[in-house]
Amino acid sequence: MSKEFLIGNEIIVKAARAAGAEIMFGYPITPTTEIMSYWTKISEKDENDQIKFLQAEDEMAAGFAMIGAVLGGKKAFTATSGPGNILMQDPMSMAEAMRLPTVTFIMQRGGPSTGTVIYSQQELILTSHGGNGEGMRIV
Repeated sequence: MSKEFLIGNEIIVKAARAAGAEIMFGYPITPTTEIMSYWTKISEKDENDQIKFLQAEDEMAAGFAMIGAVLGGKKAFTATSGPGNILMQDPMSMAEAMRLPTVTFIMQRGGPSTGTVIYSQQELILTSHGGNGEGMRIV
C-alpha cells in the first residue's frame, strides 16, 4: 500500500468525491481556496465530464447555487470560512426551511481582518446556532 502526504483541504476534496459529490460552488476565501483549487484539478481530469465547478460572485451566491443544484437532484457542496460563514447564514437558513440536505465546509480563519484564533469558538457558535434558528444543523 502506497503512502500519500496530504493536507486537510486535499482530504476534504477526496472525501467529497468518495461521497459522490458532483458539483462544488465556491468563492475564493482563505483558507478554503485550496479546496476549490483541488476540486477544479479533478474536474479537469474527469473524462466523463461528471465533476463540475462554478465560481460564484460571492459566498451568498455559492450557497444559493448549491441549493439550486440540490433541488435539481445533484450532490453539491460549498466551502467557506470566517466572513463567508456570516454571508452563508441566509442560504443555510433557506435550506433549513426547505428541509434540504446541504454540505458546507466551514474553516476557521484567523488574522487581523476577523480577529485572532484565540476566539476559536465563534465560528462554531455561528455555524451551530446562526440563521433563523429553525433548522437542525449537524456540525
